[in-house]
Amino acid sequence: MALIKRSIHWHITFRPFRGVQVSVATDETNKTSARQIEKELMYACRHKDYTSLSYEARLVLVRMFLNRKWEIPEDLVLPEHGILLEPVKQPDDVLTLWKARIYSENTLILKTPNHGNAIECV
Repeated sequence: MALIKRSIHWHITFRPFRGVQVSVATDETNKTSARQIEKELMYACRHKDYTSLSYEARLVLVRMFLNRKWEIPEDLVLPEHGILLEPVKQPDDVLTLWKARIYSENTLILKTPNHGNAIECV
């Protein structure tokens, strides 16, 4: 269990299910409220009891499950808590190396004065 301040927000690093170490960002700017959220998260994950979580702790826990691509427990996200999950939209088109090569061979890019930078980025 650790609290780390990055920029103006606090991040919580802990082992939620006595397994892998997880770091998750909070929206808190003071250490006292971040420590309270940390305690709530530790209790909820160890006992698998998500009913007593505050709204802020619930948001952080949902963020942790989404970032780790874990299955979200049903009692963690309920409509009465105001947290609605929308499916993540996949990108329509993926940039591949072939498309990047076509981009670098584009005549409009070759005519620009900074075409070397554009090709180096690809």
